[in-house]
Amino acid sequence: MLLGIDFLQANHICLSCGSGEFWFKGSTEAHRMHKPNPDFKVNAVSVRRLCVPPLSAQVIECELDAKLGHFLLEPVSGFPDGLLFAKILNSPGERGKICVVNMRRRGQ
Repeated sequence: MLLGIDFLQANHICLSCGSGEFWFKGSTEAHRMHKPNPDFKVNAVSVRRLCVPPLSAQVIECELDAKLGHFLLEPVSGFPDGLLFAKILNSPGERGKICVVNMRRRGQ
């Protein structure tokens, strides 16, 4: 995943794709880029039942069955057509969050 150039510039992030490293603003320590492990899965359960209104978006908070560092949530399957999901960078120790966009003209 590559973030937008405006985000990278605004946060003074330097990428070195050749070496697989990146640096944050004010940091002298290089961080390694990692590929996600496709076999690693965590269950995330919504903390409340909700209906996403037609043609709108909502952020859903989830409880996780594992402790993680910074992470992104994404659904794997079982959701009706017309729902789009936007990943949100989640911080360690917080509930997981995912943004759901209902593209249909009825609630889901």
